Amino acid sequence: MIGRETSIFIDTNAFEKLGYNFDSNNRVIKVYKELLKTKNYENVFISVIDGEVKEHISNIIEENKSKIKKHCKWIYNVLDKKTINKNINKKKNDYEKFKKDINSISLTTEGINPERVLEKYFKIIPPFENRKRNEFKDALFVETIFKYIENNPEKNSYVVITNDKGIKEALKFKKSKKLFQYDSIEDFIDSELTEPLISKEELEFALNQFDFSSQIEKLANIITSDMEEEEINIDSIEFHGIYFPKIIKQEANKLTIACDMNIGLFGYFKCLDYDNSYYSKEKDEYLHKEYIERPFFFYFCQTIIEVTIKNDKTISGKIIDLADIEITYYDFIGR
Repeated sequence: MIGRETSIFIDTNAFEKLGYNFDSNNRVIKVYKELLKTKNYENVFISVIDGEVKEHISNIIEENKSKIKKHCKWIYNVLDKKTINKNINKKKNDYEKFKKDINSISLTTEGINPERVLEKYFKIIPPFENRKRNEFKDALFVETIFKYIENNPEKNSYVVITNDKGIKEALKFKKSKKLFQYDSIEDFIDSELTEPLISKEELEFALNQFDFSSQIEKLANIITSDMEEEEINIDSIEFHGIYFPKIIKQEANKLTIACDMNIGLFGYFKCLDYDNSYYSKEKDEYLHKEYIERPFFFYFCQTIIEVTIKNDKTISGKIIDLADIEITYYDFIGR
């Protein structure tokens, strides 16, 4: 268990894993916020990460605007522009609210010696790697953390949440017993729990014996994008396994689990094959059309499950949050 007065630094990839979903109803975000309050931990946002998260959210917003313009022009006839913009900008608003709710501390990279960063660049010292030489954002992230640790030696511990190989290697150079690293927010939450009700191995095995297919059929929100003349006929939606379960909350006989769920869609799927169709700009239409047909798709969806554990260690699972399943043209041609 990490001691009180802990400073936490989160890399962009941890938020990317959550789909940049900072909604208060997101169970991982909700439990993380509760953890910060109950344990008196502080979240430190470094400017390069804050800027990158904002950039990714802005890209998502622009992509959604483009999709509405291309596929859902009718929506402007149903809803007023203010309501549409509110929904489009929800991720951005949720992110700002998240930072405010946790009273996050902001740090800039001001004062970081650029010569130190360049020296690591030319000598290929982590986070710089032979195959990834343009990791200046990561280098500034690491150097700012190191400077913060040097300026705040009174802290009991420092946590860095990142799944970036270069950053993880760079953190080892600090050689501090007070510095801890986790691959995801779920991993960090998991480490903060007391003795688990069930081992991870037993939990994963039990979850994979439980058939979630009927629940998935009721909860699955299937959307399509980047396609024309698509035909989506789903005969069945099937559960095909649980991967990487993380315990994010523990109660008397219940666990809240974050995991990746493998979901299969079976039926008839068809869309226009852009690569092998001929579009005439002059006539503004396709003069020759080819189609791609598929009998099934498989998706890994981030899922939150509430697990009830009986005295004999048998379990029952209830899906309480399931990420949208988006069928795109790239699924037809193979990602």
